[in-house]
Amino acid sequence: MNETIQLLPDGNVLVHVPFAIRRVSNRRRIIVPETPDRESTRTILGRIGRARKWAAMLEAGKPENPKALADELGMDRSNLARDLVLASLSPVIVRRILSGDPPARLTLAKLRSLRTVVWSEQERALGLA
Repeated sequence: MNETIQLLPDGNVLVHVPFAIRRVSNRRRIIVPETPDRESTRTILGRIGRARKWAAMLEAGKPENPKALADELGMDRSNLARDLVLASLSPVIVRRILSGDPPARLTLAKLRSLRTVVWSEQERALGLA
């Protein structure tokens, strides 16, 4: 990052910090380069938790299938299916997210697009292996 702090001749301090404004969870957020986006991390962790809960419900047979669960939740089946992928994430990936050290450029979309339940392949796809 290229932050600069200058003491001006009039005694004031000029601080320059590069940042971007992005929409995160339908809110505008200031994103400072090279720092994890805490809102995105919370969102990802929340989705992982819900996916695990839904997977446990399906394994218990209540409701009996993903379509019934999607109807019960008022969700589109395809969104539910993409979120259920998060229930089978590698423990290494989840630990990294929880510890505040997520893989570089990690997004919810990137996690939802993982097409394998093999943990080593997930880790390789995210640059951890």
